[in-house]
This record gives sequence, structure tokens and C-alpha cells, in this order.
Amino acid sequence: DVTPGNLTPCPRNDVVTDISFVSSNLHHPGVAIVDARLSEFYTGKTQPDKQRRGHILGAGNLPYPTLTDDTGRLKSSEELASLFRNAGVKPGEHVVVYCHIGQQASAAYFAARYLGYDVQLYDGSWEDWSAHKDLPAEMSPGAVASKQ
Repeated sequence: DVTPGNLTPCPRNDVVTDISFVSSNLHHPGVAIVDARLSEFYTGKTQPDKQRRGHILGAGNLPYPTLTDDTGRLKSSEELASLFRNAGVKPGEHVVVYCHIGQQASAAYFAARYLGYDVQLYDGSWEDWSAHKDLPAEMSPGAVASKQ
């Protein structure tokens, strides 16, 4: 049986961040920006539809599928910590995750929270950043562009 009840939403304004925060914190000590897209998009090898190639200047790459094992379960905290370190995140840093539109980055957000990081999701993600031609983007060295 289902019993009717009341649900009181508890919105949190500290979960999501925006383009102004990200652009003002590029290479800022204590802030790590993490791109959760597949490496082909991060490097600039593959160009997202109607967007620029590459990634936010200084961002590390942590593709969202690497966060789970073959059964779809979140990897161990040791494995996750290693993945975040490899993406350039240092202990105690504020982490900002992004992807194409904020969907894939939610997995990285969850993993970062699980590890205890102070983390925010850049909801506009690459779609937003890429639309602002005045904001810096970079491609990985040696990335050979391919057609999508």
C-alpha cells in the first residue's frame, strides 16, 4: 500500500556552478576542472556537433565510463582516487566537473562526492563554453582531427 504524504524539497545551490565561476578559476590554485567526456572529445580528435574541438583550458580528463566496473558498479575508492589523481586532481582541491551538457559529468560529480571532494557540476558544460568564442579552449598535443 502507498500512503500519501508530504515531501519538502531541499534545494542546494552549491551543487551547480556556471560559466563565470569556471572562467574566473582557470589555473586557480585549489580548483581542479575535470572533463568527463570520452577522450576523443577531450583531446579534440572528434568534434562535437556544432561545437568547438578540445576542452576547457587546463582541464583534466576523466571519462565517465571509467568510473564503473564491467557490472556497472562504482569502482573502489582506491581506484576512483587514482583516476582523479590521473586527471590532475590533488587532495583537498575544489573540483568542477563538466561534459557535453552536464549529463555524463553527473557520474563524475557523484564519484567526487563519494571520495569527499568539494565538487560542483558546471551545468552548461562544453556546449555553453564552446559557444563563447572568447573563452580559451585547447586541444591535446598530437590530436589528429577526424570527421564525426
